[in-house]
Amino acid sequence: MQTIGNLENSLCDQMLSSKPSITTEIRMPSEALETQLNPDIQWLRELREMRGRVLYEEGGRNPVFLSSDGTFSDTDPFDLQTYHVLLRISQRIVACARVAPLDCSKPGYISALLGQKRFDGILRDLGIPLKLHGEASRWIVATDSRNLGLGPRVVATSLALAHSLGLHGGFVFAATRRGQDQLLCRMGAQPVNGVALPGVCGVDGEHRLLYFNIDPPKILRKQFARAIPMLGLPSTPLQT
Repeated sequence: MQTIGNLENSLCDQMLSSKPSITTEIRMPSEALETQLNPDIQWLRELREMRGRVLYEEGGRNPVFLSSDGTFSDTDPFDLQTYHVLLRISQRIVACARVAPLDCSKPGYISALLGQKRFDGILRDLGIPLKLHGEASRWIVATDSRNLGLGPRVVATSLALAHSLGLHGGFVFAATRRGQDQLLCRMGAQPVNGVALPGVCGVDGEHRLLYFNIDPPKILRKQFARAIPMLGLPSTPLQT
């Protein structure tokens, strides 16, 4: 099964017995589409189960994330048109993110939430060309793995992926209830003034629209620099 990247921690990290070995995968949109044709491919199903579990537990036990057979699932159609960042420990997905270039030929995740006309107005007001920017979503870390510093790692890897796709910046919605927006702002995001939604992704509470410049802040530069050469991605936009 083809993947773009299958990354290991640096040698020094692996030598620290107190830290588990973490591997990173980058999955392409074509690979997500392939899962719809081949039921033996499990990674997208596993990813959706992890996200569904976290969103159910932290989203007020919203039944949208609980299947009739008692399993968790966050099934979202945008999974099939995005790149996926997956972090694994002992083969189990423990953190993830989605990254996608903005595309004038079809709505993206954020424009679908805001409405295309409103999102076009935001781009125009900020002076941001659509073709050089992207969006991220589903930045999620499993509840039992949040003491391992995976949040900055998945953000840095997402920025490195965006850089490799030729993007200059990107947007993300972040929840305010658990301080996700503040955490991402400490990692370099900037709020888009006056743009918020009362609930996103089945999770109650205000979500703020943030903008990321692909150049990482100091807090992420080491992980960003390490991810770039290891991703195995070209430095120009990929065809999907």
